[in-house]
Amino acid sequence: MEHSNNKIALSTGSLYTYPFEESFRVAKELGFDGIELLLGPPNQEFTPSDIQDLSEKHNIPVLSIHSPFKLNGTGNYWDSMIKSSNIANIIKPQLLNVHPPMAIFFKSYKIYKFKKCLTRCRRILNGINLTVENMPIRFRNRILNHSKYAISDPDKLYYFSKKEGIHLTFDTTHLGTMSLDIVQYFKKLNDRILNIHISDYDRYEHLEPGKGNLPLPKLLKTIKSYDYKGLLTIELQPLDKQGKNMAQEKNSIYNSLIFCKKFLEA
Repeated sequence: MEHSNNKIALSTGSLYTYPFEESFRVAKELGFDGIELLLGPPNQEFTPSDIQDLSEKHNIPVLSIHSPFKLNGTGNYWDSMIKSSNIANIIKPQLLNVHPPMAIFFKSYKIYKFKKCLTRCRRILNGINLTVENMPIRFRNRILNHSKYAISDPDKLYYFSKKEGIHLTFDTTHLGTMSLDIVQYFKKLNDRILNIHISDYDRYEHLEPGKGNLPLPKLLKTIKSYDYKGLLTIELQPLDKQGKNMAQEKNSIYNSLIFCKKFLEA
């Protein structure tokens, strides 16, 4: 097999209910290149120096930071983006990823506020890349043909990112909820993508690759053929929410890593 130049990160969201140290330990043990640090509960009590200590202890870098998603839709959403930017400016990952704000109503106003907040974030980040993630449409909203997010259409998000001078985190599961072709959309959005959240979809989101119906092998082969140099991030639904234990969590994460390497290094 050829060696892949892509760095593969483990999202701490895959072990969401565990302390951050478990994600660092598992990522190092299984052979990941780094961590995507998902901020927010239940791991809110930490300092940037705590994260730097974990990174040094386990000899594995924080490649990206994900702004908290549990605060979306509350009065703290904008503050969470600013706080995440300040944390990123200390830890120095390759990028900070944010979600568009929730907005079933008054979407234009929320987008206006989002633009203002992104400008503040870019100033704080001081050269660290900023990405915005494409979001899902839930079953209850698909019937009504709308999303709870201010920007949900991936084409509109693409043009928004170009206009605002930011980039994209491309989430495969989220596109799956819209029944869109993930391979064709990777090709369409490729020049703005700096991070890819890899997981499968089949009514349930963030499944282990190969457990759903998305054409992930074809996507990974396309990523390779396009000479994509951004991050790949394994982001799974935490299995402990389904009564699984850490051994099962690790097995699912390891299978996901091997799945990606199989097609990237073929």
